[in-house]
Amino acid sequence: MAIINRTERTLAIKVVYYGPEGSGKETNLTQLHQLLAPEMGKKGPLVSLPTGKSRTLSFNFTPAEEFHPEWKTTFNIWTLTGRVLYDHTRQLVLRGVDAIVFVAESQESRWMENQDTWQNLKENLKVLQKELPRIPVVLQCNKCELTLPSKIPALERLLDPDGFLHQRGSGWVSLQAIANRGSGVIETFDQVKRLIIEKYVRKPEEVTV
Repeated sequence: MAIINRTERTLAIKVVYYGPEGSGKETNLTQLHQLLAPEMGKKGPLVSLPTGKSRTLSFNFTPAEEFHPEWKTTFNIWTLTGRVLYDHTRQLVLRGVDAIVFVAESQESRWMENQDTWQNLKENLKVLQKELPRIPVVLQCNKCELTLPSKIPALERLLDPDGFLHQRGSGWVSLQAIANRGSGVIETFDQVKRLIIEKYVRKPEEVTV
């Protein structure tokens, strides 16, 4: 849920990068933090905190471009890396989420891990009384150099049998990336910003007094 400070006219958006172990979530955050140049906005330090056998990575970013003439928007960007043993750890990170980047493995040999983690995401959101179709989602098909481009639509259908990714105005989009080369990293975040604009900024009743 977006945090709205009506006194200071600020809007805080929480974005969580989710996906199977080793899919490239940490790579996405570290690359994004490096690629966000000073002229693009103000970013905080990349913070890493131990969480059992996993780590939580996060940083804040306030874009230079104007999202709303009266509201200053800050993105709080999070992910869990390493082996996450307990769902309550995932639920803590997902609490208050406004947008999700699901980092999927493009290699066909790991599609079942994608599907299992996707289902796990839905179950954890349900515990938090949230429904995935009501949340902006960017499906990032990472490591796309390891598969044929013709395979990507099948991966999309596996995770999204209802076709939200290709429904206009659904708040879901898909793109390809090679995160360890920086390819598709900024583009993924740009899609998150676009979806947030559509959900919040273009619906002033959700962010005004």
